[in-house]
Amino acid sequence: MKNRKLKSLVIITLMLFSFVSMIQAQAQILPRDKYIFFELFTMVSGTSEDEMMFIDFPMYHFNADQKTLNYQTTLELSDTTQIIYGSGLGLSGSVGSGASTGLKCYDNLSVADLFEADTNGTVRFNLEGNWITLVPGQQIEETIQTNAYRGFRGELIVTHRIHNLGIWDKSGIYAPNITPIPQLTPTPLILGDVSGDGVINIVDALMVAQYYVGVIFENFHVEAGDVNKSGRIDIIDALLIAQYYIGLIDAFPVSVEQAFKVTEFTSQKWYGGVAGSGGGTDYKGRLSVLAVRIDSVRGIWIDNRYYQPGVKNLTNPDSTVLSRGDEVEITCKYRWTPNIPEIGILPKEEPPKEEPPKEEGPEYNGGALIIYTIDGQEKSFIVDRIKELDSIYYP
Repeated sequence: MKNRKLKSLVIITLMLFSFVSMIQAQAQILPRDKYIFFELFTMVSGTSEDEMMFIDFPMYHFNADQKTLNYQTTLELSDTTQIIYGSGLGLSGSVGSGASTGLKCYDNLSVADLFEADTNGTVRFNLEGNWITLVPGQQIEETIQTNAYRGFRGELIVTHRIHNLGIWDKSGIYAPNITPIPQLTPTPLILGDVSGDGVINIVDALMVAQYYVGVIFENFHVEAGDVNKSGRIDIIDALLIAQYYIGLIDAFPVSVEQAFKVTEFTSQKWYGGVAGSGGGTDYKGRLSVLAVRIDSVRGIWIDNRYYQPGVKNLTNPDSTVLSRGDEVEITCKYRWTPNIPEIGILPKEEPPKEEPPKEEGPEYNGGALIIYTIDGQEKSFIVDRIKELDSIYYP
């Protein structure tokens, strides 16, 4: 049975790699709730040979701070809209006065001889035969002097302003024919189910492989794709999903990359000054989080004793989870009282030796074993060495 599964995995692996090479040329699309907005506004001024023209048809207003696009008339917006192109004309001087603007929606990221865009929001625009590339937020102005421009004649100054405003939510678009887009209730995340259909199958593996080479899907759930929590989605995730689908593994293993980086981990013993008052050891560690996300730190084994530690997120004190880049302080305290009935002063040179018996703990090479969880799976991290500080003797 296992050989059959291994054979299936080999076949699926070959399929994934061959499929990756075939799909790189596939079209990319934005998520259905997003759109790219760019505009071209042309100002014509100078001296005209014709009668002055007056226009006053400003049809839209875009507010970047409020993330809204308001249109005064019907807008052909749909779930498949990828691009909204704003165009406008302004007149001044003896040419005329006033301005007129309008919007047009496109379902594709490219239109022949007009523009090309990608899912990062970069736009290539054809301006009078010259292709100009603008990244999100970039604005370019070009001015020419001419004797004729689109029906205007004379000594004209024509200024084109192209502005790529980037990617925005469709929920901020308002027009007489558009009702507010309802907020969808998010479905529970299933790790590996990038298609969002509620099951993990070979379709998810193929989608992850395509995502790895740059193909973007409308319904691709990015947060479900990094099954080994390595901080990136790659071909390893696709292979793990394939293994899970055919039954070779029953859970996704977390990447072997370290979850933490130890800045310092110390121990310090202390002794009470009165015989019978006991003593103890204080442990304190400072660590940097390397994993993408850690749900909780459940416990620590030190010297075959188990502790439930105090965990303080120094970077984000209000966060209930640990994220990559967080600085964390972990503390635990061990207390013991020796069975010494006599009352008297305990000499510093004769600290108490008597301690309770140790527990049976897991075997590990190092000073401490930190137990933590990621997506409900219990993992462990070894602290190689604990630095022992000078003991404290209380009077």
